Amino acid sequence: MFGSKYSSNSNKDDTSTILGECYDLNWLVDSSHSTQERYKDFLCRICHKIANNALELCCKEHEKNDEAYIVGESCLQRYLKENNGKCPITNHNSCDFQKSVSIRKQISKIQVLCPRQYQITVSNTSSIRSAKQLLSAMNFKKLSGTTDLNCSDKECSFKGSVKDLEHHLLKECSLSRTKCEFYEYGCSEALEPQQVASHNQSNMAEHLQMVMAELKKRPSKKSDTSHSSNGNDNGSSNGNENNLLEEIKKLRILLNDKDKTIEQLKQTIEQLQQSNNNNNSKKTHSRKESKNMKVDTSENNNNNNDNNKLKDTVKGLFGNNAMSPLATMSSANEEKDKRELSYLSCEDMVRTLRASDYLENGKDYLLVEKSNTKIQMKNKEWNEYKYGIFLLGKNIEITCDCANEGLGHLRIRCSHLLLANDTCVIHCNGLGFKSMKGPGHGKLGAGGGYGTKGTGKQGGKSYGEETLLKEIYFGSGGGVPVMGTGGGNGGGIIELVITQHFVNYGKIQCNGLDGSDYLGGGGGSGGSILIKVVNEKNNFKHVTGTLQCLGGNPNTSWREGGVGRIAIYGFALQPKDLEHITPIPYHKPFIIQ
Repeated sequence: MFGSKYSSNSNKDDTSTILGECYDLNWLVDSSHSTQERYKDFLCRICHKIANNALELCCKEHEKNDEAYIVGESCLQRYLKENNGKCPITNHNSCDFQKSVSIRKQISKIQVLCPRQYQITVSNTSSIRSAKQLLSAMNFKKLSGTTDLNCSDKECSFKGSVKDLEHHLLKECSLSRTKCEFYEYGCSEALEPQQVASHNQSNMAEHLQMVMAELKKRPSKKSDTSHSSNGNDNGSSNGNENNLLEEIKKLRILLNDKDKTIEQLKQTIEQLQQSNNNNNSKKTHSRKESKNMKVDTSENNNNNNDNNKLKDTVKGLFGNNAMSPLATMSSANEEKDKRELSYLSCEDMVRTLRASDYLENGKDYLLVEKSNTKIQMKNKEWNEYKYGIFLLGKNIEITCDCANEGLGHLRIRCSHLLLANDTCVIHCNGLGFKSMKGPGHGKLGAGGGYGTKGTGKQGGKSYGEETLLKEIYFGSGGGVPVMGTGGGNGGGIIELVITQHFVNYGKIQCNGLDGSDYLGGGGGSGGSILIKVVNEKNNFKHVTGTLQCLGGNPNTSWREGGVGRIAIYGFALQPKDLEHITPIPYHKPFIIQ
């Protein structure tokens, strides 16, 4: 998907940028999961979008493979340039490719929406994230008679084939950008329709400087003789100067009004804050004197009247519908702000929560910046953080407190989950069944089993089922040669339910522990990790990172524990994601109830 700002100042260059890259799946008129599955053979192996100017890789190194490797032309050119000509599939030298005519013909028939309309709507209405939702929003707008959807009063209703997209963007699209009104004075911005007013407002001072600079460049008045000999030119010059002076006058008036408004607002806020401080002081004093004392409401009424006057003053400054600083003090806007948090990415949430005055760290959300921190959460109960968990420092560890129960089952439900670096870990390592315990415990020093059998003839059996929805199990303990407790513990259980955005640059683990080398104990088997991302809009790119349910005593001939089980629901996995997940997970890109 192209960015929120176009890369060029001309509509032609904008079109080249859009059409030069592969086609975003969100542009599809029908972007349902079944449709995306139907087009999966058309996806570029580099960017995972629908290939633009599709090429087929035909290197001899993978000619025996059953599948065709399709890439977009611009993606391949960029990749080869950045990687010294190495193949993006198997990283060998001298990548060979050819035009895939049949795939290009099929892609040219795919029905898409206008990319500009999609991007504008997504940028301004964060809840609209797919072409299907975009169509619904546009239909609602027409049916309800509303004049805007937080976007421009223009909209593009184009629905057509990829083949027709270039002609539409160049010749027909109603969302073509326009030059700034101060273009002739040096402002080179090319603006979308909904950006004009905000651009003029925020760049008022810069525009004034441009006009002043242009005026200084104009030639100064010469002698009357010179004027008389060039009457027509002088008339034209005077006209231009008058226009410039008129522009300067208008801009100065606007800037002056703006400065006055800001100064009045500052005074209003100071008065309101002082009034609120006085009220709070009086309320505290009143509570200390007597809980049963009747309060004289006359003074409170006067204060309320003063506050209402202040609010009316601010309303006069900003208008009935404008957003003022007083609005943020109302509970209605507080709830609105909280709802809007649901549509932010992990990165944006961190910035927003740091500035939040009404959400409490440790209660509404968990944001950990202090390094070398260990957090023990409730065992077997849901640990809920409505506005997310964000691990930002180094060496941060989250596990569950199972000191009195033995078995560790960590359950987390949150809007966002961010492990910001590879030293952050969420784990239940060794919190499963102990030595010689569990349905798949090992015998005679062999490893325990769960997702797979423990190694050796005496290795524990596998058990459970791959979806982890019917039943979810702990890993089993390793065996001991004769008697005692030398076997390693099995892994525990982690359940994660994430409603918006999942980004893991750290590790999530339920590993079995090693058995005692001295006693010859077998390793415990890995436990269970169940991850559900229930974001219905599926509007974020999720990062699975390192997920592990490994057995203890790895790489030993007969003491290694079996791996556990991992299941992931609610978003698509890419082949490269699986490189860091052990064992291979059971996966569905949608939620199974």
